[in-house]
Amino acid sequence: MTELVSLAGTSQSWRKLIPESNTAIAAVLLAAVTVVFGFATGGTLLKVQTLWVIQTFAPEILLITIAMGFMLTAGEMDLSVGSIYVVTGVFLGAIYKAGCPRWIAVLATLVVGGLLGFVNGLLVVLTKVTSFIVTLSTMWAFRGWSL
Repeated sequence: MTELVSLAGTSQSWRKLIPESNTAIAAVLLAAVTVVFGFATGGTLLKVQTLWVIQTFAPEILLITIAMGFMLTAGEMDLSVGSIYVVTGVFLGAIYKAGCPRWIAVLATLVVGGLLGFVNGLLVVLTKVTSFIVTLSTMWAFRGWSL
């Protein structure tokens, strides 16, 4: 207890306890949230089936996160990412069900996703409207298209 009191007295001592990297703070918070949800769900979060689903969808979410990180670093915002993700999934399912070979379906889906992103970029550049507004409108358009 006396150590805690002595730490409270000096601001320099507290600085040693706080990491300078936001990554460390985010990792600790993520771990804490995972533990809390693990206990709150009665261990469901840590079952093999749950972990399997998480690792199945993690690569897509990671790629989207990396791309959004680049955009945010550039000072832009893309709100249509989720809708493009859904449209490409619907497109892949539709052409695969129609009898298209898997590798052609995957390549065509990548092209469609790239074209939708290109449309967003083209609209931002040509209309000189902020990316927030353009991608907000294309988000609704892509969502409607997927439905």
